[in-house]
Amino acid sequence: MNNLVFVLFIQLLNLSTFSSETEFVSENGAYSGLTWSIQISDVHISFKHPERTKDFREFVSKYLKIYNPDLVLCSGDLTDGKIKRGLSSEQVESEWRDYYESIMTRPSGMPWLDIRGNHDNLNVLNRNSSQNFYRNFSSMGRDGNLESYKYTKSIRGRKYNFVALDATLDVGTRFPFNFIGDFSEAQQEKIKKLVGSLNEEDATIFFGHYPSSTVRQKQFLLDTVSAGLVYLNGHLHDLMILRMHDMYSMHGDETLELELVDWKWNRAYRLLAVDQGYLSHVDVRFGQWPVILPTLPKNSQFLLKSKEPDFDFSKNSEIRTLVFSDVDIKSVTCYVNGGDGIAGKIAGKGPLYTCPWNPENYRIGLHRLKIVAEDTLGRIQTVEHSFTLDKTAAVSFNRLLPKIILGISFSNIFQVLYGGSLILSISFLPLLNLMSKFITERRLPDRLHRIIQYLLHTCCIRKCLNVTSVKVLFYFFTLYPAFLAVGPWVIGSLVEDSYGAQFAWGTYVDNQVMYNQVGYFKYALQTLFIHPVIILICGHILECRAYSSGQRRAQCNSMLTHVIMAVLFLAAGYVFLFESIIFWLQFGVLGFIFGVITTWGLLLYCAALFWSFRVSKSSVYTNVIVDDHAKKTDDEED
Repeated sequence: MNNLVFVLFIQLLNLSTFSSETEFVSENGAYSGLTWSIQISDVHISFKHPERTKDFREFVSKYLKIYNPDLVLCSGDLTDGKIKRGLSSEQVESEWRDYYESIMTRPSGMPWLDIRGNHDNLNVLNRNSSQNFYRNFSSMGRDGNLESYKYTKSIRGRKYNFVALDATLDVGTRFPFNFIGDFSEAQQEKIKKLVGSLNEEDATIFFGHYPSSTVRQKQFLLDTVSAGLVYLNGHLHDLMILRMHDMYSMHGDETLELELVDWKWNRAYRLLAVDQGYLSHVDVRFGQWPVILPTLPKNSQFLLKSKEPDFDFSKNSEIRTLVFSDVDIKSVTCYVNGGDGIAGKIAGKGPLYTCPWNPENYRIGLHRLKIVAEDTLGRIQTVEHSFTLDKTAAVSFNRLLPKIILGISFSNIFQVLYGGSLILSISFLPLLNLMSKFITERRLPDRLHRIIQYLLHTCCIRKCLNVTSVKVLFYFFTLYPAFLAVGPWVIGSLVEDSYGAQFAWGTYVDNQVMYNQVGYFKYALQTLFIHPVIILICGHILECRAYSSGQRRAQCNSMLTHVIMAVLFLAAGYVFLFESIIFWLQFGVLGFIFGVITTWGLLLYCAALFWSFRVSKSSVYTNVIVDDHAKKTDDEED
């Protein structure tokens, strides 16, 4: 109760401040056609990290007063939803309360457009579930916007549409099966209606949590956002060890996608502006001052040739830039092509600064604009970018790794991995067995015979070949991957208190089928790493028992080989147990008992290793490599 009273008190204090700041902007003609907003993503409010909440509240209560944006976009993963040291997932009400109390400290009347991310949907049966705390503890959820929605606002002479695209699963499965977003048919129809209601003369900005590469209906998403100036999102953070802080992509020539680094670890946010029809942005870190965003002329790498107007030489006689700081700005200076500095002049009470110039001197080709700002604390910030007043000279942003990450479809890649690993895992041992028969019976052309025989002599292949000679192991290692491809992995309480089954291709729960693509990737991990390593270890055990002495024993069963096998076994065991613990914590006792890929898999792999130690030496197939009994002499061939 005390917290709510405090929030209301703060709101009353901020009311007059926000209103007066809005007035000076609207009355100044220099601000006509200009709007700026803030985007923040992947906040991950967590009871385990109170410092994250503290910084977020400071950002909302203090930073937004400085920026005074026309609105704020919060693009998903508002809370963390992870418990048990991050190994299990469910919605935590205290995290949602912290999030809501934080956003209520913003200046009164400032629109806050938030949307769910995959973490906000962990273990949530449906949008009307009591566990969907987004309904009660978010800005837009409290207004009844529980799925995709449109927010329209007139700002300084122009109307803007902000369209939120919700790709969270209709049934919020547990971690990690909701990494890939999905637009159900109902959501697609709703989005089509939202887009159909847009006025072409309005400026439209799309935002959501999932980048296009992490949505199952990638092309539908790209076709949708092509109607707007940009698609803003988050979700991928900074790709961990890759530390990518500029994950932007231009799909074709006109569809701009900007992924934003997370608040969670990087304390990042984005300043976005539309000035005279031109879209500009800059990504900023918490505590970074001054902040500079040149709006005209804009960065040519992000020029939208058909969506943004041609440069008007008669009207745009000033360089325009937004400059913010938590103290007063001492100076703003513009440099064009390395020439003399042009002192910037503040428009009204800020934050717009203008520098006079003659654009006729830069009518052709690419040029460089540099803005230097200094505040009264002596902090200096510099921003530099290329610009062009001739659209034909523009060169779009094109960096290899961001283009790959946002250009691919993770859903398609996971499916290809699934199909390839399925074929390989169920055909590998039968194919080895068939090749060994062809070699012993000399049914292959001579050159091919020598190649395959050489391959079968290699240490790893021979170990696997030994496994084919033990029927129990041969059938287990061939049929188990086939079962995992189509059969249930775990049966238990999957979402809230609803029971169902998890498959490689999706989840069946509450009489619904959810096609979550992450199972394909996990299947590939199981069958391309863990499963082959266990085969190799079993073959190594069989080979050690088959050879008691000789050169082959020295080559393939040396101390180095033993060490390599031990390292592989420990690595595969660690990955397998780690994945199993996550499953056991997520799905409880019933999931432990009926965990085919975890509990049963552990027992079956242990049984295969035990059987390798117990099998009779005489049953181990060794004659192909040691002695080719079917080999013919030259005289016999003649």
